[in-house]
Amino acid sequence: TIDGKAATKGDDVVAVYVGDELRGKHGVQAVNEGVAYVTIQVNVSEADEQTSRFVVWDADQSDEEFQTLTLRKKINLEPGGETELLTFDFKSTLIQEVSLKKGWNLISFYVESEDMTPATVLESIKDKLVQIKDLKNSYNPTLPAFINTLKGLNVEDGYWVKVDADVSFELEGVEPAGVSIPVESGWNLVGYPSESGAAPKGELTSLGNTVVQFKNLKDSYNPKFPDFFNTLKIITPGLG
Repeated sequence: TIDGKAATKGDDVVAVYVGDELRGKHGVQAVNEGVAYVTIQVNVSEADEQTSRFVVWDADQSDEEFQTLTLRKKINLEPGGETELLTFDFKSTLIQEVSLKKGWNLISFYVESEDMTPATVLESIKDKLVQIKDLKNSYNPTLPAFINTLKGLNVEDGYWVKVDADVSFELEGVEPAGVSIPVESGWNLVGYPSESGAAPKGELTSLGNTVVQFKNLKDSYNPKFPDFFNTLKIITPGLG
């Protein structure tokens, strides 16, 4: 599928890369009851070549919008290997731009990339990055890997980020669907995994009467206060 819809027979092309090398490609051969099928032969030179990149060219796009959609998936690439049907769900990617001011910033992510390690996500600003942390773990680019306890970033948590100059970076990935964020009694540092903002009242409905306060660095929302007292009207994507 491409963004939840079946690929197009004869027009959409699926290709398989091992590393940066093209090992096989074929156009979609059949579409039956909303399911698109393609058979691809992949050339294998080593039995341990497990990580492949699958690319689809979406022929329904105009030249101005043309893009390739990719995903990584581990399959059995041994000679005579994978014979079962495999499902591939390609999604268009979003780009989140994160702007940081010198000092501490409270941020969150609403897209997920293939590699969410702090070193990869923050690679472009590593010279300005002092530290990124959640409530339990932290990452400092100048420290050895075994000392850094923050191994991966996600869309459920909020993060404190300290930089020594104004800087910005981009994160390309997909917007996750149906994210559930667990919270505990007391204060929680959470993210907001949505590209578009919404009113706090609607977003916090599933928590019932347990919410005492919801806030970012500037504005707050208390469900017991009249609306005109609450300064947080819309949750802003990208803030913690």
